[in-house]
Amino acid sequence: MGGIEPPQEEQALNPFHPVEQAELIMHGMPNKPGIQFGGERACYSPMLDNVKLPNREAFKSPEEFYSTAFHELVHATGHTSRLGRKGITNPTYFGSHDYSQEELVAEFGASMLCATSCI
Repeated sequence: MGGIEPPQEEQALNPFHPVEQAELIMHGMPNKPGIQFGGERACYSPMLDNVKLPNREAFKSPEEFYSTAFHELVHATGHTSRLGRKGITNPTYFGSHDYSQEELVAEFGASMLCATSCI
Protein backbone atom coordinates (compact mmCIF):
# COMPACT_ATOMS: atom_id res chain seq x y z
CA MET A 1 0.00 0.00 0.00
CA GLY A 2 1.07 3.56 -0.52
CA GLY A 3 1.18 6.41 1.87
CA ILE A 4 3.54 8.54 3.76
CA GLU A 5 5.62 6.98 6.48
CA PRO A 6 5.69 8.99 9.70
CA PRO A 7 9.16 10.14 10.67
CA GLN A 8 10.90 8.05 13.29
CA GLU A 9 10.72 9.50 16.75
CA GLU A 10 14.06 10.84 17.92
CA GLN A 11 15.11 9.97 21.42
CA ALA A 12 17.19 12.58 23.15
CA LEU A 13 19.91 10.63 24.90
CA ASN A 14 22.65 12.26 26.86
CA PRO A 15 26.07 10.68 26.81
CA PHE A 16 26.77 9.44 30.31
CA HIS A 17 30.12 10.04 31.99
CA PRO A 18 30.39 8.00 35.21
CA VAL A 19 31.71 9.63 38.36
CA GLU A 20 34.21 7.18 39.84
CA GLN A 21 33.57 7.95 43.51
CA ALA A 22 29.78 7.80 43.04
CA GLU A 23 30.13 4.44 41.27
CA LEU A 24 32.22 3.12 44.17
CA ILE A 25 29.51 4.18 46.62
CA MET A 26 26.74 2.55 44.56
CA HIS A 27 28.55 -0.72 43.99
CA GLY A 28 30.09 -0.86 47.46
CA MET A 29 26.82 -0.75 49.38
CA PRO A 30 26.80 -3.72 51.76
CA ASN A 31 23.83 -6.07 51.35
CA LYS A 32 22.55 -3.88 48.50
CA PRO A 33 19.18 -4.46 46.84
CA GLY A 34 18.78 -5.54 43.25
CA ILE A 35 19.06 -2.68 40.74
CA GLN A 36 17.22 -2.74 37.41
CA PHE A 37 17.62 -0.20 34.62
CA GLY A 38 14.94 0.81 32.12
CA GLY A 39 11.57 2.46 32.12
CA GLU A 40 10.76 6.05 32.91
CA ARG A 41 10.45 6.07 36.71
CA ALA A 42 12.76 5.60 39.63
CA CYS A 43 11.42 3.72 42.64
CA TYR A 44 12.25 1.32 45.43
CA SER A 45 10.08 -1.74 46.08
CA PRO A 46 10.41 -2.97 49.68
CA MET A 47 8.46 -6.13 48.85
CA LEU A 48 10.92 -7.08 46.09
CA ASP A 49 13.89 -5.29 47.71
CA ASN A 50 14.62 -3.83 44.30
CA VAL A 51 15.54 -0.39 42.96
CA LYS A 52 14.34 0.55 39.49
CA LEU A 53 16.07 3.38 37.64
CA PRO A 54 15.73 4.76 34.12
CA ASN A 55 18.78 4.15 31.94
CA ARG A 56 21.66 6.43 32.81
CA GLU A 57 21.47 8.24 29.45
CA ALA A 58 17.86 9.25 30.18
CA PHE A 59 19.08 11.72 32.83
CA LYS A 60 20.14 15.26 31.95
CA SER A 61 23.43 14.88 33.81
CA PRO A 62 25.41 12.35 35.83
CA GLU A 63 24.62 14.42 38.93
CA GLU A 64 20.89 13.98 38.33
CA PHE A 65 21.34 10.22 37.87
CA TYR A 66 23.41 9.74 41.03
CA SER A 67 21.17 11.90 43.20
CA THR A 68 18.17 9.83 42.06
CA ALA A 69 20.00 6.51 42.49
CA PHE A 70 21.24 7.50 45.95
CA HIS A 71 17.72 8.59 46.96
CA GLU A 72 16.32 5.15 46.07
CA LEU A 73 19.26 3.31 47.66
CA VAL A 74 18.73 5.24 50.90
CA HIS A 75 15.10 4.06 50.87
CA ALA A 76 16.51 0.52 50.56
CA THR A 77 18.46 0.95 53.80
CA GLY A 78 15.08 0.85 55.58
CA HIS A 79 14.39 -2.74 54.46
CA THR A 80 13.98 -5.30 57.27
CA SER A 81 17.26 -6.97 56.21
CA ARG A 82 19.06 -3.69 56.89
CA LEU A 83 17.84 -1.00 59.34
CA GLY A 84 14.14 -1.93 59.49
CA ARG A 85 13.00 1.70 59.29
CA LYS A 86 9.29 2.26 59.97
CA GLY A 87 8.78 4.32 56.80
CA ILE A 88 9.71 1.26 54.73
CA THR A 89 8.57 -1.68 56.87
CA ASN A 90 5.09 -0.37 57.74
CA PRO A 91 2.49 0.33 55.05
CA THR A 92 2.19 4.08 54.55
CA TYR A 93 0.18 6.22 52.22
CA PHE A 94 1.29 9.18 50.11
CA GLY A 95 1.26 12.37 52.16
CA SER A 96 1.18 10.67 55.56
CA HIS A 97 3.59 11.69 58.32
CA ASP A 98 5.57 8.44 57.99
CA TYR A 99 5.75 8.76 54.20
CA SER A 100 6.96 12.37 54.46
CA GLN A 101 9.53 11.44 57.09
CA GLU A 102 10.87 8.62 54.89
CA GLU A 103 11.17 10.98 51.93
CA LEU A 104 13.21 13.38 54.07
CA VAL A 105 15.49 10.53 55.17
CA ALA A 106 16.05 9.59 51.51
CA GLU A 107 16.71 13.20 50.45
CA PHE A 108 19.11 13.92 53.31
CA GLY A 109 20.94 10.64 52.70
CA ALA A 110 21.19 11.26 48.96
CA SER A 111 22.45 14.77 49.61
CA MET A 112 25.18 13.47 51.91
CA LEU A 113 26.21 10.76 49.44
CA CYS A 114 26.37 13.30 46.62
CA ALA A 115 28.59 15.53 48.74
CA THR A 116 30.80 12.57 49.65
CA SER A 117 31.23 11.62 46.00
CA CYS A 118 31.98 15.25 45.00
CA ILE A 119 29.16 15.64 42.51
